[in-house]
Amino acid sequence: MPNVGPYIYTTLAFLALLGAPYIYDISSPRVKARRIKWLGHIQRMDRARPTVKLLDWKPMGMRPVGRPRQRWQEVVMEDLKKLKIKNWKETAKGRRTGKDLVEKEKTDKGL
Repeated sequence: MPNVGPYIYTTLAFLALLGAPYIYDISSPRVKARRIKWLGHIQRMDRARPTVKLLDWKPMGMRPVGRPRQRWQEVVMEDLKKLKIKNWKETAKGRRTGKDLVEKEKTDKGL
């Protein structure tokens, strides 16, 4: 381990110092594929499960002033839009077609 001295390093700087890859980039195809895979998993769950209820839940009230933060589902919908998937709920119900979709996400260079 290198001598870091009195400096406080951020995670990115520390990984760069060690020469380790930063694998948690939320825009990487690997992370996008995992999001789509998780969405398909939730879609196949029983409707009474809390996770499914949370996915379908629409918050009441006003959002804060300024640019709103994107919700997880909005980010996944953007990923699906880039893949030109329109009927994702039906696609996700079929386990095989869902896996094919995730593989397409992993190999697609435009994402």
